[in-house]
Amino acid sequence: MVHHGLSRCHITYHVCFPKMPVQLRARSTRPSYRAVLELPDDEGGPPLPEYDDSSESDFELAQPKDGQGRADDEDAVHDTEDDNPSIRDDESDVDPAPKSKGKGKGKRRAAATARTTAMPSLHRSAPTTLAPGLSRPNARQNYALPLPNINHRHRGIPVYLPVLQTRRLVDKPSMFSNSETVLTRSIADPVIRDRVNKANSHNVGRGPVWELMEDLSWFKESPSGDHTKPVVYDTLRVDNGWELLSPERASPYIPKGVDGSSHSPPLTCLFGPYGNQTKMQLKALQSYQMAQFFPDSKAHVFYSGAPVWTIDWCPAFVGDPPYRNKQYLAVGPFPSYCHSPEVGRKVARPSPASIQIWSLSPTQRTSDHESMDTDLDEDPGSMKCELIICIDCGPAHDLKWCPLPSHDKRSSSGSSLPSSLPGKLGLLGGAFEDGSVSLYTVPDPDDLLFSDKSPHHVRLSPSLRIELEDTMCWSMDWANSEVIAVGCTNGSVAIFRVKEALEHPTDQRLCPTHYFTVHQSAIRSVSWVRAPPTSTSGVSRPDRDPTVLVSGGYDGAQMVTDIRDLRGNMMNRTRDVINSIVFTNHVGGPLASDHENLIKSFGITPNALGRGHGLLDSSGPAWSIATSDFHPHIAVGSADGTCQTTNVMRSTRSGGAVPFFIHKIFQVDYNRTSDEYRMLENFLPHEHRDRPTASRDTKKKKEAALPVATGAWPPEVSVTRVTWQSGSGLARAPLLASATASGLCRVDWLLGRFNQNRFPYYTIESLRGEVEGAVDEDEEGE
Repeated sequence: MVHHGLSRCHITYHVCFPKMPVQLRARSTRPSYRAVLELPDDEGGPPLPEYDDSSESDFELAQPKDGQGRADDEDAVHDTEDDNPSIRDDESDVDPAPKSKGKGKGKRRAAATARTTAMPSLHRSAPTTLAPGLSRPNARQNYALPLPNINHRHRGIPVYLPVLQTRRLVDKPSMFSNSETVLTRSIADPVIRDRVNKANSHNVGRGPVWELMEDLSWFKESPSGDHTKPVVYDTLRVDNGWELLSPERASPYIPKGVDGSSHSPPLTCLFGPYGNQTKMQLKALQSYQMAQFFPDSKAHVFYSGAPVWTIDWCPAFVGDPPYRNKQYLAVGPFPSYCHSPEVGRKVARPSPASIQIWSLSPTQRTSDHESMDTDLDEDPGSMKCELIICIDCGPAHDLKWCPLPSHDKRSSSGSSLPSSLPGKLGLLGGAFEDGSVSLYTVPDPDDLLFSDKSPHHVRLSPSLRIELEDTMCWSMDWANSEVIAVGCTNGSVAIFRVKEALEHPTDQRLCPTHYFTVHQSAIRSVSWVRAPPTSTSGVSRPDRDPTVLVSGGYDGAQMVTDIRDLRGNMMNRTRDVINSIVFTNHVGGPLASDHENLIKSFGITPNALGRGHGLLDSSGPAWSIATSDFHPHIAVGSADGTCQTTNVMRSTRSGGAVPFFIHKIFQVDYNRTSDEYRMLENFLPHEHRDRPTASRDTKKKKEAALPVATGAWPPEVSVTRVTWQSGSGLARAPLLASATASGLCRVDWLLGRFNQNRFPYYTIESLRGEVEGAVDEDEEGE
């Protein structure tokens, strides 16, 4: 019998059937969340599966017997930096449930706990494979994944290790002398990897220890089984689109002062030890050696004439002769101090701007027939602006040299090409304010011998210009010499193959091979995960281009994306702009900023995707993070005017004897009243302490917390970009370049040291297994 009832705008149907006896299958006990969450029995909905209250891991190992739990877990570390307190570690002591006054309620809770302990692990759908050691789980919130077990607190391991043999330095390197290298066992050997990682955790210096430096980079152009970075683009030449300009004709391209004058005014800065500083006036394109203030310093400071937004080292072939021992820097200044770019707004061409090419060279030049002088090892060198590239596409927002050497090889006489055209120094790419990504074939300054005056002014046309109609290119990164990734202001990522367009230029616009949306706003930083893809059978393909990249944007999201999937996977999200995100193979994942200016190392392997460890706590927002292919030290430039370094291979033991130091390389201050800057250095290192631990210690000691810096800083003091030299071999790896919004730039030579100056494994030969003999068991520990 059917009754129709009308209720406003819908019809309700009531269906009645005669009562019939129904034989139901006996229902077995099904797991439920109600016992754990203490929900009432009359909650609607089907019963839910239960989970183990002792751990949120789906891959929990068997629980140890009484008295054996701590013995197997002595390498675990208390990582209180994790921002999700709901995810606990298996080794942590779980507080027992409070006793209830009611007898029945306590029994039910005990019974529920006993049932959940015997429950098997939950079933989860298979993850989507992205790359070797990388997968995207099919969970809805993939940026807050459960940790598998206590073993997630291991030291980071590289995503891809191609060879079992690598090269290491024989002697302590210097900035200019050619250092000898020998073949040795790489960290692809698990035993060597464990020793090297433990030895790296004993480094308490400002930079890397030269004994442990090793090339972990991977490029498909490199020969199989060799880490040597080959020279690429041999046939690419500086075309006829370049023109040598006089200083008068180059004046519109040169940075100007605040009042729009033709030249930048001198900058006044105080240098030297605190309390005994010397006031210096730096003119545009002038440099100083810090050795005149600190005798043991090999640092250099130079003034570009305007705020600098980006800076990058030029790669060089390791086998170059001694007379080619210059190191080159590309510096991208703004047109003036008043210049303020707007996100997503393109400037019309021509928009005059410039790129400065600075050189770091020894004060005593040597020829190929001359043996290297012993004094050259202690030579701090000199900085000089040798070339100013005049461009019409606006100032650079991001500059990146091709990661592989692309310069022309020089003959013994010093000339690079027999023709009248100058040889090329390298291939420089960048994202510019006209919304394009332009690639420039930069001429070699040593071939511009038309005038003795320096620097030379050259107007240069791009060898390749990439533009997108509906958006603006804001950041870029090279995967290798053939593929680049571009982050756009509309939140999209574009992938371009540039080799064919560079070697065989045409009038047709280059179209992206991939174009997909990842962020909800502009992408501030993008970085490739330099690891080869895998085939369907799980075999690595080192002859293919990488397919995974990480990105950070103005929406606060940190994403990892496989371009074969065209879908971004969120690792983390903060309520701040992600100014920099970089990948390092030493910990096998990206580094980015988290909440409260904390720099974190995020996991990218399937068992730790999206989970992170705090490394460095800055007083101001991080503008730039730099990593190296040769060592695990990172550098961070912040808005508070500080440049800091730290070792990412921190000890995994919570109470170890080796401290986890953070080194402040320098700090820039600005006095608005006197319009003077101050650069401080030689700071004592401080140990990283997470804020919860520091707060608890302060309450226990009943002492006032140490005063922190103010939350407001002049924009002129910001350290906008930091970068390690990763393109000129092991001997140049300690070089660190940094740029500030005041126009002051700095180059530092940073070498580390072991704790108490004691090598953890006696000698590097015993550590690498080059000599026979067992390593002391005491040295195996931390």
